[in-house]
Amino acid sequence: MPPSDEPSAVAAVAEDPDGLDERLLGIRPFEVLFELSTRCNLRCIYCAVSQPGYVGRDLEVVERDALVDQLVALGPVQFQINGHGESTLVPGWVDLARALLERGLAITIISHLNKPMSEDEIDTLARLERITVSCDTSDPEIYRRLRRGGLLERVERNIGRIYAAADRDGRPRPYISFNCTVTHLNVLGIPDLVTRAVELGLPAVALTNLEEYPPIPGVEQPLHPSRTDPVGGLAAVRRGREIAEEHGLDFWVMGGLEEVLEEACWKLTAS
Repeated sequence: MPPSDEPSAVAAVAEDPDGLDERLLGIRPFEVLFELSTRCNLRCIYCAVSQPGYVGRDLEVVERDALVDQLVALGPVQFQINGHGESTLVPGWVDLARALLERGLAITIISHLNKPMSEDEIDTLARLERITVSCDTSDPEIYRRLRRGGLLERVERNIGRIYAAADRDGRPRPYISFNCTVTHLNVLGIPDLVTRAVELGLPAVALTNLEEYPPIPGVEQPLHPSRTDPVGGLAAVRRGREIAEEHGLDFWVMGGLEEVLEEACWKLTAS
């Protein structure tokens, strides 16, 4: 306890008419997440966008520009163009990204990269700090089943174009990672996905735990691998990590996926 004649930090806050500790003033956010769109051109079987009644929307241009000015004024270090949909579908996203780049911000984006990309789009993507590519498999047929549209070959081609644009301009390549939502359809292919990332020159692969939504009538239902083949799934995750370590890739298993598989395996052996 401090001596009674010395004010404590709590007392200082209580005496502040605004209720603010002076030490909090001047703190700036490290990263701003900017939801440019909740619209998508794909209908992946595991995604909330595919649920009946879902309506995607773009942020209005006027509102967006005013909000950007306010957010940039806060002085963030990074600015992520993100949404529950595909941000590159929004007209003017290139102008937005370039305006942010001109302000010296490190820009990141989440994209499936599964659309025809203009040279301006590729050039802009090549200038970003980080690109998280939603890609769940290296198998074209499984990709079509999971995504209900789009071509895996197009994703890989766009990645190659982005790297080529960065190399051409003498810029550092953006940090491109695969983000894989794991289901019963693709879990055993995780080692192949990591191997493909190595071949494409990617520095990272991340695995995301499946969030199960209500079944969609007439659509193949994705299942958590713990319900189908937890032993094989756990082995695939661990083999994927081994391949990543062998080649110096970053490898993340998120959302408790590995723990859920381990628990399912334990229940099998205990039964």
